[in-house]
Amino acid sequence: MKNLLLATARVAVIIVPVAFGVATASLSAQNPGNPAFEVASVKPHPPGDASFSIGPAGDRFVATNVPLRRLVQWAYPLPSGRLFLDSRIIGGPRWIGTDRFDVQGKARADARPVSVEQLRLMAQSLLEDRFQLKTHREMRELPCMASFCRRLARR
Repeated sequence: MKNLLLATARVAVIIVPVAFGVATASLSAQNPGNPAFEVASVKPHPPGDASFSIGPAGDRFVATNVPLRRLVQWAYPLPSGRLFLDSRIIGGPRWIGTDRFDVQGKARADARPVSVEQLRLMAQSLLEDRFQLKTHREMRELPCMASFCRRLARR
């Protein structure tokens, strides 16, 4: 245990207080800056299947058998493009990691290509609208192993 030195590192944390329900408010009134899917569908996935997929498919966003936690990770990546670790998502009910959903969103009627960044913004709007998701980022001091902290400092 002597070799394990704890140090403190500052890391970005996304806080996710989530309330589940069907939204009745207009998405554009909540977040006028983010684009929204022209058509979107969110359905619970039947239990029993362990595989999942998430990501763009042309001008569509498709997530199959995905827990809400993974949807948040995909929609709100770190500035480097990497996904948040599960431990960096704080708050929300237990079901955000267990209940699974099938999500489909179509960007627009024309067949013009849509960037992954645009689809992420649309997915953020969808999460805010359908799951009443509220997020904020904050810096927190968290314990970590000394060798890991030195490696982060070199970046």
